[in-house]
Amino acid sequence: VKKAASDDELSIDCVHMDQPGPGHTHPRGEIDLCFAVSGEPTFDGNPAGWTVYPPGSWHVPTVAGGAMDILYFLPGGAIRFEPEPA
Repeated sequence: VKKAASDDELSIDCVHMDQPGPGHTHPRGEIDLCFAVSGEPTFDGNPAGWTVYPPGSWHVPTVAGGAMDILYFLPGGAIRFEPEPA
C-alpha cells in the first residue's frame, strides 16, 4: 500500500532522462538534483546540480546534450501533468 504524502512531506522520484518529458505544474514547487551521466547535459538549460521551481510553475522538463539522472523532490507529492495553463 502506497501512502500519500502529507503537506509536510516530500515525495522523491528518480528518473533517467535524455529527451523532453511531459509538461507539468508544480502546485507546491519542485526541487531537482541533476547528475550528468553522459555528454555535457543540461536540464532546462541548467548544468548538473540543483534546480528549484517555485509553487505554481509549469514546464516541460528537458535534458539536452547528453543524459542525466535526476532526483525530483516534490513537497506534499504535489504534481499535475497537464498542458501549459493559459
